[in-house]
Amino acid sequence: MLNILKITIILTWFYNRTGGSVLATALLHTIGNLTFEFIPVTLASDIIQIVIPIMLIIIDRMWKKI
Repeated sequence: MLNILKITIILTWFYNRTGGSVLATALLHTIGNLTFEFIPVTLASDIIQIVIPIMLIIIDRMWKKI
């Protein structure tokens, strides 16, 4: 359930950030699928996968034009 929430947040943010590009979002999803093949699933990798998107969203909000 946590993985679905992580992926949903990341892909939704990316879709909105690219102006609604379905192709770019599909490519990101594919890259994510390939990454899971090479990185072992541990508690540390899950924490990293949660922290990095949160940091990206916060940083993105800091430089967003008002």
